[in-house]
Amino acid sequence: MLKSSVIAIAICLSAACVAQPQAMEAKAAAEVVKRKVPIVISAPVTQVSSCAEAVALVDWLRFVGRLETLSTLELAGERDRIAIEHREQPSDGSRLALGYLLSRPQLLIRDIDRSRMLLAEIDTSSVYASVRDLLVRESAMIDKVAALEAHITRLQLQLDALKVIETDLIQNQKALEEVPQ
Repeated sequence: MLKSSVIAIAICLSAACVAQPQAMEAKAAAEVVKRKVPIVISAPVTQVSSCAEAVALVDWLRFVGRLETLSTLELAGERDRIAIEHREQPSDGSRLALGYLLSRPQLLIRDIDRSRMLLAEIDTSSVYASVRDLLVRESAMIDKVAALEAHITRLQLQLDALKVIETDLIQNQKALEEVPQ
């Protein structure tokens, strides 16, 4: 399963290339070569209507790329910085950044519920809508994986109990066979 950040990078690059194909395509290609990231797009890309929106998506791409290099402690500091920025001046960009950071498994304290709440507040016509949709789907997949892991754990416990019963039955069978008739 690809990380959502890789998918977000691909969407950002593709959306930026729609806005200004010649100028942005070279820049996007350079980013891909530099990061050696395979581009896989699994969601429809919304058309970028202005250069400002393309710049916002490229900034998002840089932000995600920078986060991938941070340690756990640095991620926590970044989360606090974005939270303060969001409190002072809430925007779709800060909601997306904070929602993304709060959902990262690398953080010591994850807040999936708050992340979902922030992502739900992003306007559907926002330039960040496609990235938000990916993060919402990622969150749903995380829930599904957690449910499956819990189910696997229950099944493993049942299997272990059956093995104990089987061992007891085998021992009882041997004991019965050894009893003189």
